Amino acid sequence: MIPANLVTISGNLREIVQQLDITTMLHVDELTNERRTNPIDADGTDLRKVWLYTPDGELYSVRNGVPTLSMTRGGVNPFLNRIDDAYDQLTKTGNFRPNAEEMSRALGEYSTVHNDLTKLRLQGNDDEWRFLVVPTKKNHGLRFEEEKLARRVFGDTTFRDNLEMFREAGITESRIYVLAPAYVCQHAGKNPVGRAAWLYNLNSNSDFNASGRDINNHDRSRGVRREEVFPEGNAPENTALLAPDGITSAGVDEIIAYSTDFVPAILRNQFELGLRSKLLPQK
Repeated sequence: MIPANLVTISGNLREIVQQLDITTMLHVDELTNERRTNPIDADGTDLRKVWLYTPDGELYSVRNGVPTLSMTRGGVNPFLNRIDDAYDQLTKTGNFRPNAEEMSRALGEYSTVHNDLTKLRLQGNDDEWRFLVVPTKKNHGLRFEEEKLARRVFGDTTFRDNLEMFREAGITESRIYVLAPAYVCQHAGKNPVGRAAWLYNLNSNSDFNASGRDINNHDRSRGVRREEVFPEGNAPENTALLAPDGITSAGVDEIIAYSTDFVPAILRNQFELGLRSKLLPQK
């Protein structure tokens, strides 16, 4: 469910994340839906005309010998949860390196979508990135792995409706940019690589970049301001929790499961992160 008190703000990605609660930021599929159903926000911003940073996590690794893209949702995106360090890494080195614990949690999350890069008919000849062409015609001709990625980006249940929006806007094909399989094998074979993501405007065919590193650009994002989610400043990471000796991850899992009926859906990921950081021993 899309929150009612969304705002569209601008800045580089770090500035945006410092202002918005990451669990409320609209993902690329949600933004594509908004462009179709509610393109003009309260302050008059036309979502079809602006470029937008999205909270989708782009994690590249080699899994069982296969170069893989794993797309996460905002709440388990290591990049956004560690924005200062991630911002510095990406702008200075070109790659963000999530740690093993972050990767394990992100890859195990039910909402994370995994794509075998070798099964995508990627185009381009750049050493670092390639792109998947997504035709907007009704008979798009995408193969299974390609359609799985395209639906994750442009909407699953709303995929055909959004392709129709593209056609009405004169877009015959869109593109999804990813890291090249050979680059992933070379640079993420031992240690996974994380990148940022953004959605181009409709004039740029609503392309989606899942290999982004230019996060110091002045673009926009859409979500709920932090002070509105936690008006008293009591976000989970700021709340002192006292745990009994010997608490285990199993115990925390039970607490999280029990809290489902009491913690709003948009806050659950952040609540879980805060709870685990306070109750479980730090390694």
